[in-house]
Amino acid sequence: MVDITSTSHRREVVSAPPSTATTWKASQHRLVGDPLRPDYIEATPDAVWSKKDSFRYYKPLADRREADPIPPPHKPFATMSHLARAQSSLRRRTRQRQKKLYDRIRVFTHVYGLLGLFREAFTPPALPARADPLFSWVTPDALIDQAGRLDVIDPKTEGKRRLEELLDKRDGPFTAGRFKLKRKEVIWPGELRFPTLGLDYGEFGLHKSPFGWQHSSACSYEEVQERFGIRFVLDEHAPGGVSVIATREPLDIWLAELRAFQPSPPGSEYFDRALDDVPLRAVANEEGSLPFSWRCPSLLKAVHLMLYLDGMFGVKLQKCQAPDCPEYYRVGPRSRESMYCPPPLGKKESACTSRMSTQKLRERQRKI
Repeated sequence: MVDITSTSHRREVVSAPPSTATTWKASQHRLVGDPLRPDYIEATPDAVWSKKDSFRYYKPLADRREADPIPPPHKPFATMSHLARAQSSLRRRTRQRQKKLYDRIRVFTHVYGLLGLFREAFTPPALPARADPLFSWVTPDALIDQAGRLDVIDPKTEGKRRLEELLDKRDGPFTAGRFKLKRKEVIWPGELRFPTLGLDYGEFGLHKSPFGWQHSSACSYEEVQERFGIRFVLDEHAPGGVSVIATREPLDIWLAELRAFQPSPPGSEYFDRALDDVPLRAVANEEGSLPFSWRCPSLLKAVHLMLYLDGMFGVKLQKCQAPDCPEYYRVGPRSRESMYCPPPLGKKESACTSRMSTQKLRERQRKI
């Protein structure tokens, strides 16, 4: 990893193209299972899907106050991390606190989307033995219509026809409407196997095993569909004509990631693990040099990259010291130090600052 204290690299990042984390996102999500201990967070059936880049919320911070009404996702993620760690203690666990945490997760997904845990858990799917990897296409089993609705289709009929139409239009020259895929060139989603990565839920959360790239096992499409709600969606921008979308994520993995998140990272090893497969993105500028940024494959990677970039810019995540306030806020390099949440836009002080000032005033009056 790059040394975050490097002044020259800090100048380069400022002039670099913005990092990206463009993924499919649903407009609404719901919790599934026991209200006190849900099993999943998933997109609602009537959700509208679109491609969103979570880095549109990220900007370097000069002072304590965020310039935009929606903060970058690593800030609320840090607050949820605090709440999740509190729930790991039986003494501090209450129904009210559990509900607050799950409500926060649901609101987080409304704004930013799912974390992308499916891509953290599996390698690219393994093709059946009969398939030629150079001349094979996986047919879609879902479509996103013009209104953004996700519709399930039969991959063997409509899915195959839709993929043929897309390839005919995009990858010609072919006679319009005449391009047909042969059976040996077509793979149904149900034929795929999904090798799982060696995972470790240790000090740094969900990451690949340090003992190499051996696959610990492989799951069927039905097993992965049950746990992550995956669909192969027709996508004209994807190389093979389809994108894999996960519509749900297990909350047990969410909790493991939240508890392992470090708002004040312990050192470079943390980022080595968290960002080990985030590729660089180089773009030539007018001066002919190649400034670079990063392209994140998931929201979870983007959360860690934003934390890393904050460190490069001299920004830190700080927890409010007011009792019972779980919130974190970003402190810029030119910020005036404060123990409590910064004021919202248009206000002189935050609710936490006002409450603590009133409490201290009353204590002084009692002493008098």
